[in-house]
Amino acid sequence: MTFSSFTGGAALVLGILIAFGPQTLFPVCPPMEYITMKCHSTARVEFALGLLIAFLGLLTLLTDSASFRCGLTVSIFLNAVLALLIPAVLVGVCPGVHMGCRALTLPALVILSGLLATGAAVNLGLYWRRGGEKKNG
Repeated sequence: MTFSSFTGGAALVLGILIAFGPQTLFPVCPPMEYITMKCHSTARVEFALGLLIAFLGLLTLLTDSASFRCGLTVSIFLNAVLALLIPAVLVGVCPGVHMGCRALTLPALVILSGLLATGAAVNLGLYWRRGGEKKNG
């Protein structure tokens, strides 16, 4: 099992967790009748990003081309950074410290996205290092 296969599998699993986690495992606040909560908007965006990340991970597992896998890994990295920024900076979650989305959803999404971005960055470093050795050798 190569590291790119591990990264593709991790992107597949973490993408699914990012997509479905805010609805099931670490839910956002219950809906209100007349107000759209920030955490609901975050959950919708994370659903789309999570599915995209999972799809990119699946493509990474299925492809044989190293340059295509490198491009997919760049895409996974950028989407993971975006998935990290959505709940933390761009859209946010509810402002109350006692709210469930701030106590559970925000840390879970930050941890999952951070792990994915770190794994993708390490994988990119390995690709570039391997590519540099081939050019020099």
